[in-house]
Amino acid sequence: MKAKLFKSLIVLVCLSYACNNEQATTDVNQPSSMEIVSYDPSEDFEAIKAVMAMQEKAWSAADPTTFMEGYWKSEALTFVGSSGLTYGWDQTLSNYKKNYPDADAMGQLKFEIIELKSLSSEYCYMIGGFELYRQTDTLDGYFTLLWQKIEEEWKIIADQSCG
Repeated sequence: MKAKLFKSLIVLVCLSYACNNEQATTDVNQPSSMEIVSYDPSEDFEAIKAVMAMQEKAWSAADPTTFMEGYWKSEALTFVGSSGLTYGWDQTLSNYKKNYPDADAMGQLKFEIIELKSLSSEYCYMIGGFELYRQTDTLDGYFTLLWQKIEEEWKIIADQSCG
């Protein structure tokens, strides 16, 4: 199991490195007057922050299904948490429902974005923190998210959370 987790993390690091190290190449057949258009991720960052705000609201309303709308609805979704590696949107939702069965268990969720970095126009990487306020306790921890723009919407395709 640790080997699979390690392999998943290596793939994520390699993807980050590959996306960060894309370099524009010059085709000798292209006219020299063509300019390379730079990418401004600010609109994408705002869209991702809006997804995070929606998730906070849905979680705090004890609505895990709406919370999961921020995730890629695919069996290829990966989630790494305290109980190990989970594959798939349905299984991730099932785990949330099992571990947080009611409004008291779900509490009030707050995210803090520590770092949000564009890897390309289709991928972003996020490091953040969370605090979960409940009547009996407060949970907190950190997460790393890999975001992908899928059909013009930003979705979490990989989540590694610890707390």
